[in-house]
Amino acid sequence: MNDEQSKDINDPEYIHYKTLFTFYNCFKGSFINYDDLQQFNCVKCGVNTLEIFEYYMLKDDVWKLAGVDKGMLCITCFETKTNITLNKTHFTDYPLNTEPFMRSELLQNRIDN
Repeated sequence: MNDEQSKDINDPEYIHYKTLFTFYNCFKGSFINYDDLQQFNCVKCGVNTLEIFEYYMLKDDVWKLAGVDKGMLCITCFETKTNITLNKTHFTDYPLNTEPFMRSELLQNRIDN
């Protein structure tokens, strides 16, 4: 059993590590700088979705309902804009939604229900 297999995937420290490692890899091994963080800003309210742990992937047909071609929406802005309360059927099976990552309470609630 290697170190990765021996980790408790429900351990908050492991989840935090896994979250940071994933984002480190998303930026091709470089540390996230201020300019990179701007791409995580909600296009409606401006909150940084990375900082509040609301990064997720919806199915294309669901995302299109928001009318956003490029950028991010926090959960609250997505739901307000579309008048839809998200649930697990709206999310893709991409690891970002299925693996144990740090998430806001609101996002976790939507993924679980």
